[in-house]
Amino acid sequence: MNPFRRPLIAGNWKMNAGGQEACVLANEVAAKTRRFDRVDVVLAPPFTAIAAVAHEVEETRGSIDVDEGFGVGVAAQNMHHLQSGAFTGEISTPMLRDAGATWVILGHSERRQHFYETDHGVALKTKAALDAEIRPIVCIGETLAEREAGETLQVIERQLRAFMAAFEPSPGFGVIAYEPVWAIGTGKVAKPEDAQEVHARIRELLAEVSEEVAEATRILYGGSVKADNAAGLLEQLDIDGALVGGASLDAEGFVKIVEAAQQVADKLAEEEGGPPSGQRNAGELDADTGADERDTGDATSSEEGAPPSSADGVPASDGAVGIEPDDDDAVDDRENT
Repeated sequence: MNPFRRPLIAGNWKMNAGGQEACVLANEVAAKTRRFDRVDVVLAPPFTAIAAVAHEVEETRGSIDVDEGFGVGVAAQNMHHLQSGAFTGEISTPMLRDAGATWVILGHSERRQHFYETDHGVALKTKAALDAEIRPIVCIGETLAEREAGETLQVIERQLRAFMAAFEPSPGFGVIAYEPVWAIGTGKVAKPEDAQEVHARIRELLAEVSEEVAEATRILYGGSVKADNAAGLLEQLDIDGALVGGASLDAEGFVKIVEAAQQVADKLAEEEGGPPSGQRNAGELDADTGADERDTGDATSSEEGAPPSSADGVPASDGAVGIEPDDDDAVDDRENT
């Protein structure tokens, strides 16, 4: 973790926790993470629960805007790259915003594998999200066969080059998640030093866009992240947080991952001579009861010297170089492996 990038912990609920269950889980996570003031938290419920979760978070925390450091963000798990049209079953960026989502997960390996999403299709969605000022969390990662063949870095580079130019107009607005496919839902996790190697290479490639993009972009690790392995991963220089799958469905376990991020961030802030954790709040925050004694007028953004956690301007519509819409590119023609 780098002291000049706010850590981000995002929970991907996948096809779980809809309706009342989603509200209960969102409420508990929002209440129990309020004391972790150095960490951004995002929840990604199913489409049907986005509005309910956004409402629950606002009731509990007062905001779904993480830029102030107090709210919990709400993400969708996918979207279409067009704003409207005859696409039965699809969801557009205006619909996501209306429901309360300001983040979106794109290119998850399950989308690539089971729904045949291509690098080009992910790039189209990334550009569309940025144009709509919805923060994309774009996933990349290699399969077990690719890893065993020594192709990890080549696969990562191919997937990243498809969309990274779209990050140029608004450094730090988009997020990347490295998720080795062989580690998702398997209980296996990359060794911290191995994950760091891939994250460092991602940052090197981002530097080809610009040094500012490379330094400002948060790169998350995903793949069986749990409370007992989170700290080791987050202590790596280029790992800025985690995209959490199954463990995000258990509020206590997810909160422990957020706590691990807070502890690493506290340590780094202390080494940099920053203010103690919680100093910006006017009062003590009661995470368990949901009582919030802070003075909302004292809310500040990221630590002094850190890159902004939101874009200063609207992402430019022509930011993605070489990405042209192709309505026939919804899926590729490779076999489902």
